[in-house]
Amino acid sequence: MGSCRYMGLKQWKDFVPSRLHTTKEILHYLEHFRDIKTYLNSFPYQTQSVVFGDCNHPAVIAKHTAFIEIAKTENFDTLVLEICSKKVIYETNQNIPLNAFYCSRDNKEPYTLTENEISEDIDKILSISKKLFNNDNFKIMIITHLDLKSKKTNTLLKERNDLCSILESICKEKGILCCNIKNALIDKNGLVDKTLFIEDVSKDTRHFSDAKKQEMIFSYIAEQFNKL
Repeated sequence: MGSCRYMGLKQWKDFVPSRLHTTKEILHYLEHFRDIKTYLNSFPYQTQSVVFGDCNHPAVIAKHTAFIEIAKTENFDTLVLEICSKKVIYETNQNIPLNAFYCSRDNKEPYTLTENEISEDIDKILSISKKLFNNDNFKIMIITHLDLKSKKTNTLLKERNDLCSILESICKEKGILCCNIKNALIDKNGLVDKTLFIEDVSKDTRHFSDAKKQEMIFSYIAEQFNKL
């Protein structure tokens, strides 16, 4: 579960097509996992995509519709989460977390999740997954955003770096496997390549633009996943 960045990862056939960026959105999705269709249809069509990560986008809707059928009965033993944002927007008078990135089209003001809230959400995600899939040994793995310096400032992107640090700290505390994808980008000496800037991997800082480096990241994630 996560952004559009990993839809092409062949190792995972059961990818949730909705582009969920935060722990709040992921938890909300899992709370309605077995009957997403009915729940989704309780919202006006134009609201559905900000509730569940652009689920009605032309590139997503067919895949999400197919996944909804799988979700009715399928059981899983592992959940891989890409958590790439701390920002959500709450629906007026309702405790429903909306995707801040897609809501930005409407100029709504986001709320920034705290470290404690993210930590509590991760606990709830694991707990609800154990019940949902009837598996006390259920595992989760967390993938961070790409945390490299920007060419423009020669510094890390502060909010992104903060979130990556928070996730690594939470995972260490809880004994959860955390996959920081910058560790995939190694130099000839086998060390993280400190000469790389984020634009070398992702021109817009959000989507992978270098195929070779994307494959390095995908391979690294698969290697980490096999450690579970």
